[in-house]
Amino acid sequence: MSNEREDMISNRPAAWDSSGGRYAFGPWLTALWGYRRVMAGIWSVLVALAALALVLAVLLLPSDRIGTTEFRLTFDGAVSGKYPNGVPFSYDELVSEPVLSEVFQADSLSRYGTARDFSSEMFVLHSSRDLELLDLDYQARLADSRLSTVDRARLEAEYETKRASLESPDYSLNIRQTAALKALPPEMMAKILQDVLLTWARQAAERKGALRYDVPLVSSHTIDPGMLERSDYIVGVDMLRAQANRLESSIQRISDLPGAALVKSKSGLTLNELRVRVEDDLQFRVQPLFELVRATGLTKDPVGLDLYFRTQLTLARIRRDEAAARAAAYEGPLRSYTGASVIQSGTPGQGGRGGAADAAPVVPQLGDSFLAQLVALSRQADDVKFRQELTRAIVREDINKTDLDREVEFYEGQQVNGARSGIPSIGRDALIGEVRTRAADALKALDDAADQAFEIYSDLSSHNLAPEVGLFTVTAPFRLRTTPSLPSWKAGLIFVSTVLLLTLVIPAACLVHFYLRSRRAVV
Repeated sequence: MSNEREDMISNRPAAWDSSGGRYAFGPWLTALWGYRRVMAGIWSVLVALAALALVLAVLLLPSDRIGTTEFRLTFDGAVSGKYPNGVPFSYDELVSEPVLSEVFQADSLSRYGTARDFSSEMFVLHSSRDLELLDLDYQARLADSRLSTVDRARLEAEYETKRASLESPDYSLNIRQTAALKALPPEMMAKILQDVLLTWARQAAERKGALRYDVPLVSSHTIDPGMLERSDYIVGVDMLRAQANRLESSIQRISDLPGAALVKSKSGLTLNELRVRVEDDLQFRVQPLFELVRATGLTKDPVGLDLYFRTQLTLARIRRDEAAARAAAYEGPLRSYTGASVIQSGTPGQGGRGGAADAAPVVPQLGDSFLAQLVALSRQADDVKFRQELTRAIVREDINKTDLDREVEFYEGQQVNGARSGIPSIGRDALIGEVRTRAADALKALDDAADQAFEIYSDLSSHNLAPEVGLFTVTAPFRLRTTPSLPSWKAGLIFVSTVLLLTLVIPAACLVHFYLRSRRAVV
């Protein structure tokens, strides 16, 4: 036994070569050579097992099938996130619970899975090939390590400007079939995606009025004929006057819609002809009737009539002052913003009333000032849009104030002129009958004009904002792609990594085993 231990000690590799003052690896390699058959066997077995496991994983693990339908939102305001009527819009609404629940029930999808599983596998992605190409282009440019700080900043500013100009409402609606859902036929997946788009468009039209222009309409039911009978005579006629003014303003707003001048009502009247009719009704029916009642002093309650005119005058003044305050509130920021923009964009010797030097073209130089110019250029479109919105708001409030000025002047005139104390009872009944008949005729004419204006408005909305035309259009046919849980390239990468790891670990384990045997032999 002592002889075997001495042989083991003598054959043990010496890690330190005292004569050369360095580590000697020859003995370790000699030891590994003795383990060569063991290492080869273990390595072969483990590599074969790893290859078999990866092949089984690629073949047996469930694959994800993703169905995709690409579409484009075509309504005004899609890029800015608003429906045509101004209601906020988000593309997440396409896969919202009300839409998916209705599609789930309508297509009888319970045989494929639960509603919760169905909802979790639906998603929307922003899809724009132009943006993808732009991203790839500038990623390659910005990946250049030789770019200086100035060049990199210039490219980033250029990229942001181009990306903003390429913003488009292109999206893709996707359904992912995983283990949670049973096998969906491709035809069913395509139908589900199409139904989701149509259901969203219909719900947006019915519940949010997305297919109705944002125009204040006047209905024929605004004034109750019974209310005219119960009110004082001059108050009833004043209600007709207010109805005519509202209807005239509504017709003007409808006339500003695209194609409004070409559409006719069922009676064959255009909006311009309707507006003329309303103006004639106001001028030749309502106003003379108002003057008749006021001049004859026909009233049910003289004290209440005076209080009515005072109240209407006070309200008209309040609304006028509010409109003026809103216009001033818009004018102040616009004046300050315009002044700040001029100060920021102007520099000494540039942009002023200079001589020939001001007219000479400016060659941009790479520097802080040039980068500032790039940023300013990228913001010009937003600045112009902001100023236009403020200007439109100011014009709108000024027009409203002008209309309210006329209302104030009208009611002030009624207070100054007043009404006569009364009329003889002999002709009172005949006058009341005349007022009621003419008021009923005026109301009927205004109601008829309101109905025809609504007909034209509805035709414009249905033609310009039809669900299939006004909200979205499909830009690419349905496609189905299969994504394996473990792609082949990933399985190959795992296999190569495993082989390398085994190539390092197995020899190390053999050396450890040899070292431990040597120590036990010494002991």
